[in-house]
Amino acid sequence: MAPCVLPRRAGGLRRGARPPLGCRREATHTGPSEGSGQRHRGCLPPGSGPFSFAACPPHAGRPVSGRATSRHAGASRSRAGGYELLCVHLPPSHRAAPPASILLVDDHPASLLALEAVLEPLGQRLVRAQSGREALAALLHEDFACVLLDVQMPELDGFETARLIRERPRTRSLPLLFLTGVHREEAAVLRGYAHGAVDYILKPFNPDILRTKVAVFVDLFQQQRALREEARVRADLEREVMEREREARFAPALDSALDGLRRDLAPLTLVDAMVAAAPVGLAVIDPALRYLRANEALARLHGVPMQALPGHTVQEVAPDVAERVAERVREVLRTGQPALGLPFVRERVPGERRHLLASYYPLTLPDATRAPGAAVAVGVVAMDVTALKEAEEAQRASEERLRVVLAALTEGVVVQDAAGVLRMANASAQRLFGEPAARLAGRTSYDAEWGAVDEEGRPLPGALHPPMVALRTGQPVLGRVMGVRGAEGRTVWLSVNAQPLFAEDGRTPTGVVSSFVDVTETRALAEERAQLLREAQAAVRLRDEFLSVASHELKTPLTPLHLKLAGLQRQAQAGGLLEAGRVQADLAVAQRQVRRLASLVDDLLDVSRLTQGRLTLSPEPVELGALVRDVVGGLEAEAAWSGCSVALEVEEPVEGAWDPVRLEQVASNLLTNALKYGAGRPVQVRVGRREGRALLSVRDHGIGIEEEALPRLFGKFVRAVSERHYGGLGLGLFITRQIVEAHGGSVSVQSRPHEGALFEVLLPLAAGGTP
Repeated sequence: MAPCVLPRRAGGLRRGARPPLGCRREATHTGPSEGSGQRHRGCLPPGSGPFSFAACPPHAGRPVSGRATSRHAGASRSRAGGYELLCVHLPPSHRAAPPASILLVDDHPASLLALEAVLEPLGQRLVRAQSGREALAALLHEDFACVLLDVQMPELDGFETARLIRERPRTRSLPLLFLTGVHREEAAVLRGYAHGAVDYILKPFNPDILRTKVAVFVDLFQQQRALREEARVRADLEREVMEREREARFAPALDSALDGLRRDLAPLTLVDAMVAAAPVGLAVIDPALRYLRANEALARLHGVPMQALPGHTVQEVAPDVAERVAERVREVLRTGQPALGLPFVRERVPGERRHLLASYYPLTLPDATRAPGAAVAVGVVAMDVTALKEAEEAQRASEERLRVVLAALTEGVVVQDAAGVLRMANASAQRLFGEPAARLAGRTSYDAEWGAVDEEGRPLPGALHPPMVALRTGQPVLGRVMGVRGAEGRTVWLSVNAQPLFAEDGRTPTGVVSSFVDVTETRALAEERAQLLREAQAAVRLRDEFLSVASHELKTPLTPLHLKLAGLQRQAQAGGLLEAGRVQADLAVAQRQVRRLASLVDDLLDVSRLTQGRLTLSPEPVELGALVRDVVGGLEAEAAWSGCSVALEVEEPVEGAWDPVRLEQVASNLLTNALKYGAGRPVQVRVGRREGRALLSVRDHGIGIEEEALPRLFGKFVRAVSERHYGGLGLGLFITRQIVEAHGGSVSVQSRPHEGALFEVLLPLAAGGTP
């Protein structure tokens, strides 16, 4: 840069006078007192007009460098003769201007690449934007020489983007050049110009023509920028000269005032440092909703650079929350009352929700023209509480999970504080104690309402309750059994675990958590286990008896069968003729024993199937009376051998859907038992209906059954009489009951010793049966 020296003569020059020797490329300024001269080259660029300055006397006894510095970085001062010389460095006209920025807007990367190739020779800064939104964001942060805007774009098309650009005062005069390969009709062209376009270029375009057009706007932009800079420098020079004059006139008072101001401003400097370093967003917003002051933390909350805040409106910086902020600011300005701790959720980036907390304060200044306390601006404090919100949500979720877990536990859980006062009881604890949580809260282990007893049933003092022992010793108490008064005054036996809670030092108990289970039934189970042991031992004896009886019963038919077959074998070996009558009688005996043996084996197989749950039924239409009649007829020989007469009474036809084979087995088992234990007396068999169900009853008048044997009569391998006098495996009635219940029916018995027995079977009728 070339310096320009502006002299100040002792005694001063009049305001508005031209500096000595004007503004020429070479000048020599000689102070009248010293007679010396100083030569400066290239004072101002050619063609610059004269400036108006004011000269002031030099500062007596102090160097010029001790004064306040100039506002422009390219200024310096010196003394020559009786003048104080202000040297300002102006940019020479031949220096190349800094590159201008050109905004290229197109949603197709290939088109952007082509535009860059065409405009690269201009040597300017090319900024890409692939959507209207990106273009609007770029315009917030820098100035552009022109914008090349594609018409056909998703979301915001070129026309809508141009309209939004024109709405902003800062970009209202920005040159817009529309590019399109689709909208060629005259209406589209007119619409483009209506939205502020300076040109409407159809694709494919001539690169040279496009480059030339853009170069015109770049030159215009650089000229305007140079003019603004030159005007700024001139204004700064005039202000500097005027300030020098005022400083010289009021220097002593100004120095004193400055010293006082520095002292006064020292705390404000600390305040500024505090505001800048604050981890929360701080800002001052004026009534026009412009940011007058803001810190970096607020800029980070908005996601914009720091320079995008001062002087810009809330709508420009944060349009998504502008309406809400404006409403709060206006309310605070109107009422003069702060609005504190207002939460809101912001989603600057889709899917990224941020939780913020904002407070608004009225700011007032002493001003005679305003009402006392009237706010001139609003201070804003904003902080990102997303992490805190997430932590609170996580804590709430954890507490909810804990509450659900405690509610779902079958064990009772209570929490007592360091004094033993009950603070929480879960649902299981309330159920075990027979009291709601409201009545349990506030109790201590020393309350008589517990009715506590130890494992031996002796009263248990509160100090010996497991929670109190854990609090006193600082050690967990596990598996302690005690009784408390529960619902309806009954004693509930509990197995208690108590775990003390400690403060951060790990030594001082702050409370105790107790969990307990109801062991009332467990205590009763001890006797039940003894009973089960006795029953198991009885079952073993029963098994041994069954094996003995089974071996005897299986052997009984084999003995006569073996004897008859051996006799027939001897006669056949002797070569004699076998008598037909004797052979027939022996074969009849053998056949009867084989049937008996087969029946025993079938019973064993049925028991095996029933035990394994493999009994299957094959229902079909059956007339119960006819089925029972066939069974009675089949047992005529056995009835004759036992000496019992059998009388069958069929009250009416009874039809149903049953398994005929299994139902025959039921009737045969009941009638066989009646013949076996009937003592030669008559047996009555009856078929009918009762309460809409089929009835089969068999009554004998024989030896009867002992009363204590009746509950287990239908059990497996159960015999109500001695096997010495009566054979059998003790399976017939067990099989009968299983078959009847498989049909959905029931079987019962009534009997007294020596008075016979009555067995009744009730079966449901099938849907097709006669009701």
